Amino acid sequence: MTDKEAAPQALGSDGRWEVITQTSRYVLDLDSGTAQRIPCEGLGSKGGDSGPDVADLRGDCLPVPLIEVAQAVVGDSMILLLQLGDDDVVTCRTTTIVRAIRPLSSEDR
Repeated sequence: MTDKEAAPQALGSDGRWEVITQTSRYVLDLDSGTAQRIPCEGLGSKGGDSGPDVADLRGDCLPVPLIEVAQAVVGDSMILLLQLGDDDVVTCRTTTIVRAIRPLSSEDR
């Protein structure tokens, strides 16, 4: 990215995206329909007493079925609709504040 190119402020409609929140990192694969949360890798998560508490959530570190990205904009919470179990229950996950969004290339994991 050059100095003249601004970082994305929101997700595109397809591809793989990295979303950094205050406390976690998310990898969203819009082509395969999965979301993966990696806790404690956000901007502002320091662990211990110096940073915000980071919750342990069902499905952490695993790609889980992504039904919809309801909201993903820098400066606001991200809202995801996920299928975390074998039942038909949809989970609405609201994140801490989104700090950065960037597209991932095929080489990024």
